[in-house]
Amino acid sequence: MPRPGGHGQKCNWISAILASDRSWQMPWVVNGTINRAVVEQWLAALGQTLPQNAADPKPYVLIWDNASFHLGGELLAIAKLYRIRIVQLPAYSPDFNPIEQCWATLKHYVRLALGKGRTLDEAIDEVFRA
Repeated sequence: MPRPGGHGQKCNWISAILASDRSWQMPWVVNGTINRAVVEQWLAALGQTLPQNAADPKPYVLIWDNASFHLGGELLAIAKLYRIRIVQLPAYSPDFNPIEQCWATLKHYVRLALGKGRTLDEAIDEVFRA
């Protein structure tokens, strides 16, 4: 059974947060590591859920850190297709990235749910639904 700080199956999360109401957008849980192919699939899935109102040409803005899987490949082409503007943060700047605080909060509540006997999958589902 996975436990906080334990050695078990590696689980990563990818999601966006809508700034206007801090709601999770397209949260994915990935068993194993995240690579560029996963990010490209996620970005395309996110783009397909975003309203594409031709009367309102403002782009969506996605703020990314400089993780290697956020760079290159088809990411810019996918973003352009869905009117998503990607803003890269400077290296080592977690204080500028608002999602880092959201991840910390999410992890806190997952740990609490794990302490109540939930499985990791149950805890993650519960926190994303809250």
